[in-house]
Amino acid sequence: MNFTEIKHAIREKVTLAEVVRQTVSLKKAGGRNIGLCPFHEEKTPSFTVFDDRYFCFGCKASGDVIDFVRKSNGSNFIEAVHFLGAKYGVNTDSLRQGKKRSAPRKLMYEAMSKARAFFHASLNSPAGQQARAYLQQRGVSAAEIARSKIGYALPTGAALKEHLQQEKVALTTAVDASLLNDKRGDFFRHRIMFPIHDGSGHVIGFGGRALAANSKVKYLNSRENELFHKARVLFGLWHASQAIAAQKTAIVVEGYFDWLALQRAGFKHCVACMGTAFTAAQLRLLQRHVEQVILLFDGDGAGLKAAQHAVPLAFAFPALRIKIAALRGGHDPDSWLQEEGREVLQVLLTDAEDVIEFTTISKLRGQATHNYPQILRNDILPLLQQVNDTLVRGALIAKIEEYSGISRTSIEQALRKTPSPKPAATANKSPPTKVPMWLREFVGHLYYAEPQALAVAELQQFVQQELELTPAWLELVQELLNNLQQGKRNCEVDLSAAAEQTGIIKETLTSLCKNANLYNTNHAQALAVLQLVHQREKIKEKIALLKRDLRRADEPHRRQLLPAIVALQKQRRAIGATVHDRNQL
Repeated sequence: MNFTEIKHAIREKVTLAEVVRQTVSLKKAGGRNIGLCPFHEEKTPSFTVFDDRYFCFGCKASGDVIDFVRKSNGSNFIEAVHFLGAKYGVNTDSLRQGKKRSAPRKLMYEAMSKARAFFHASLNSPAGQQARAYLQQRGVSAAEIARSKIGYALPTGAALKEHLQQEKVALTTAVDASLLNDKRGDFFRHRIMFPIHDGSGHVIGFGGRALAANSKVKYLNSRENELFHKARVLFGLWHASQAIAAQKTAIVVEGYFDWLALQRAGFKHCVACMGTAFTAAQLRLLQRHVEQVILLFDGDGAGLKAAQHAVPLAFAFPALRIKIAALRGGHDPDSWLQEEGREVLQVLLTDAEDVIEFTTISKLRGQATHNYPQILRNDILPLLQQVNDTLVRGALIAKIEEYSGISRTSIEQALRKTPSPKPAATANKSPPTKVPMWLREFVGHLYYAEPQALAVAELQQFVQQELELTPAWLELVQELLNNLQQGKRNCEVDLSAAAEQTGIIKETLTSLCKNANLYNTNHAQALAVLQLVHQREKIKEKIALLKRDLRRADEPHRRQLLPAIVALQKQRRAIGATVHDRNQL
């Protein structure tokens, strides 16, 4: 089947409502289903699912089942097609043909999957005896190991590298995926390995717990790369998404073993932020499924710090209830469950405090009474000033009065004298829509090109495997290429139905019609140059990621990163020189 036939086969075979229900709670309303929109924040359901299309009356998002999977999983259009094809029995193999080298992202996914299998097999081998003993000591059962595909990185330093070579994985791909430090050695050594998944179920990284007692780094995550950005991922979300959607609540813990402990105790609606501060990007992953988020962190200084980091999120996501359940006595969730049991933890979660209330009162805890007025003035009043809901603010003031003994009247008078802060940024406010000049030129040359002058098949492969476009733009570009393949000039074809006609696409097509003289050139040569420009920009992004790693790296790691950065810079300059030479032709 060709690309168009595969799309039609998926749309005919897959029920949109069935796919949407995996992430959104839907209710029947006549001949349609409605629910809370997964793409923007709302309190009243405006997300409507028809037989084959969805539409949100709030944010105007719309599309079919492929578009929904793409947006929900953060994948590109082709990845969404492969995902649905694999899940619902539509053969998409023909989309992989026609090019010897697959897309880098796809190669990295394959390398990650093979690494996960190798780590898991290593854990169950004789060499994994110490790792298995440690997991047993931590209360992790064989069933949990199998279900979560927990593994073990051997201490030899090149075991994974040799396995990946046997599996025909390019060493450059393994380095890019943070599986190898460089082409000589493994990144993870002598560690319990936890696979980290994205929303589509792909393995995108690993978290490794050191087994050596003298290890300087107890927990080590994959370096950030094209697939893995720690602050934008939640460990366990792939496993817990259905439970979270059913409960309308997500429990957030810090670590891998905490997540396992809660799952074991029956709290299936749990995810882990992998030791980092809980971020807005992570909260966005949850907001489409939940009404409240409970942060289950230690009750010591680290827990208080985590709560303080979450306060801006409470203001940026006002429709969500963000709470904190603080564990006392130096416990983490794993040790708390072992000592106190499930029922006590359930009570703690039920009694979780609003994060603003918790943070406000915690500023007074342990302080001398005579310091209360200063703390109120410097720390608490600026927080209260940001609470727009008068009922919530009134309840907070009552709590402060009860704890501190400062009268409500005095607090309200001081609050009126406190300057209003700058309004908090809205979590879902999008920047103004702008078409990159590169994309405008690419579309322009496809629009005016003579069909016989272009290698259309190669351009289709480039679009499907290299570009990351929004569904509407991808569908428009694909339609332009389909017309060229059929021998049609796009400037002579009615494109009004080529894609969802968003305002920016209409503006672009209108501009093309008025500015034909801008594209009075060799279209094949111009498109070849634009592909090189795109390649150069991708290398620039990769360099930026490596430089970010460089700033945090120790000296041995720096010595490995610097040559990689230099090599990429040389590659980028060489591409730049080629672009310059071709532009001179």
